[in-house]
Amino acid sequence: MNIELEVQWEQIKTDMKNTIIDILGYEERKKDKKEWFDESVRQLLQQKNKAYQAYLARLTRANRAECKEKWKWEHTACKKKKTGYQSTINCN
Repeated sequence: MNIELEVQWEQIKTDMKNTIIDILGYEERKKDKKEWFDESVRQLLQQKNKAYQAYLARLTRANRAECKEKWKWEHTACKKKKTGYQSTINCN
């Protein structure tokens, strides 16, 4: 009984996938090489993580403020690098 149920489920799943591909189409995901993620971003990320670990170790306002500041720096840098990288891709 269980084997029949598994076979039926696989058939339903396959039919659903094929129908979705027929209707919506299928596009291979592009492998993002993350060329924008360089050593400077890696260092900012490490600093942010270190500040966050310090905040978790001792929940103070000062540690929270430092953690928040590091997050802003890292977030802004990643956003700028990623946007610049994507604009170069879109121009080609």
